[in-house]
Formats: sequence, structure tokens, C-alpha cells
Amino acid sequence: MREKIVDLERRNSALEMDMSAERSRRANMELIELQDYVIEQHDFGFSTALKQAAFFYDIPLHEGKMDPRKAFYKGKLVPIKGIPDEEEEEEVVDVEMLAANEERVVTSGVDILSG
Repeated sequence: MREKIVDLERRNSALEMDMSAERSRRANMELIELQDYVIEQHDFGFSTALKQAAFFYDIPLHEGKMDPRKAFYKGKLVPIKGIPDEEEEEEVVDVEMLAANEERVVTSGVDILSG
């Protein structure tokens, strides 16, 4: 009798593991399907917006001037890889702002920090 209980517990554990693996597999498949759907919807929205821009602003899309690997940065069209991350950009701005503040303090003869 004891052996039968041990055997049933062992089979029960194996079935639970199989069920867990199956749930995990199904969840992964559903996640992949949802990711594909999100990308598809994003592409569709972008394509639609691009076609509308071409229509309303008479932009010829087939001349080869459009490059999705470039973006506007500081008024210029540059490769996206050449644009610094936001954190890096904030650090650059902060350094520039500090330098400008120091210059104002020196040129005006007033110490802003001491009040």
C-alpha cells in the first residue's frame, strides 16, 4: 500500500511538472504572438502617417532622400547612432549651463551663489 502511494505521488509530481512546462510554453507562444502584433500595428501606423505626410505636403517618397536611419538633432539631419543618449545630453547641457553661469558671475562682478 505504501509503495502505491509513493508511486502515485511520483506520477502526480511528474504530471504537475508537465503541466507547468506546458503552461510556460503556451505563455511564451502567446507573448511572441502579442509582440508580433504590436510590431505589426506600429509598422502600419508609421506607414499610414508617412503616406499622409506625403499626400498633404507633396513629399515624393521615392526619390531616395528619406532615410529611417537618420534623425534631426540640433537642426541637422544626422545618423541616429551619432545622437547622444538623453542622460549624456543632459550632462553636456549641465556643463554648458554651469560654464555660462560662471561667465555671467565673472563678467557682472556679482556672486550669484552667495546671494
